[in-house]
Amino acid sequence: MNLVYFNSAAKSSVFDSQVLSLLEYYKKSNKFKQIILIFGYQNKTDIEWLTLKNMDGIKVLYYKTYPNYPFFNFLIRKNIKKLLISEPYLLENSIYHILGEINAYHFGFIANQLNIPKERIVVDIRGVSWEEIKEFQDLKAPLKKSKLNNVRKAILYLKRTDKISVVSKALKLYLIYNWDINSKYIAVNNCLVSNDFSYSENGRKNIRNELGLTDQDILIVFSSGGLALWQNNDMILYLAERGFKVLNLSRINYKHKNIINRFVSYFDMPAYLSAADIAFIWRKRSMVNKVASPVKFSEYVACGLPIIHNGTVDLVNEITKKLSIGLLIDDIIKLDNGAVIKLIHNTKREEISKEGKQYFGLEKISSSYINLYKYKIN
Repeated sequence: MNLVYFNSAAKSSVFDSQVLSLLEYYKKSNKFKQIILIFGYQNKTDIEWLTLKNMDGIKVLYYKTYPNYPFFNFLIRKNIKKLLISEPYLLENSIYHILGEINAYHFGFIANQLNIPKERIVVDIRGVSWEEIKEFQDLKAPLKKSKLNNVRKAILYLKRTDKISVVSKALKLYLIYNWDINSKYIAVNNCLVSNDFSYSENGRKNIRNELGLTDQDILIVFSSGGLALWQNNDMILYLAERGFKVLNLSRINYKHKNIINRFVSYFDMPAYLSAADIAFIWRKRSMVNKVASPVKFSEYVACGLPIIHNGTVDLVNEITKKLSIGLLIDDIIKLDNGAVIKLIHNTKREEISKEGKQYFGLEKISSSYINLYKYKIN
């Protein structure tokens, strides 16, 4: 059995953690006869970006794609169909893992023409595209309306499939109650974290020495792979003003004596998270955040970090409460330094790290996908 992973989120900030980690795990564990990544690109820089990744043992096929507007649907589907026909083995004895409702909409249209049975198609939904476009994309009214219409059709197309994976319970409820998707066809698989993410005492010591931190310095980490408008990055300035050291692992640099700006590769991230004492998640109140499974949250918990948060992400609320690692405040002004210190003192990093793997670990999530594929492992 082949696994065909269909991805057109070019230059995604979570490609390494959510796509490549999963495919490499399947490759190393010989879960499939062949692993094929179908990658949609809009320009040559997208291809150049992917060629820098270690894709050994994973066959990569490209097709030309376009922005998410109805007037491009025909061209996108034409290119996908051409690719599939040119590689006939893709049509036989394969499971198709489709990332995103728009991709599923296009692929499903073609699958019907090529007689690909729907039981071999798994649709992986990562968020609420409708609300994201409506609330956060600055487009002229006709373009926004056109884009929203395309997403609406794509979401409604989910009713024609019976294998849907979502990243949170809240997202499952959203699809059920907002779009009337049958609950029995929806499985929950949170954003995964690779085996490299765990608490390391040696990593902690090395990075804190590199950063010039003493044992008395409290280091709060804020990590963000993108520049999404639903983030509240500027809140870390308040943390710095309160006397905390802040490790800012985002694309926005801040000039403050207590803020340490760093660009850290995905592979170096576990050591830096181990060096921190507590993590910070602060997002706007929106359905986009309510249903999210933040990749950084999975990484924080896997590295044993307690979390300061403002309660806007249901999954963060649920897990931090279960593990007693959350400091929930609705207004940053209410942040109490003593409460932060107490939470850090009461958090047993090694134990939380192990618990994090139970929720978000690569083995758990990959096995759950296997069950959804209904692929029998010999």
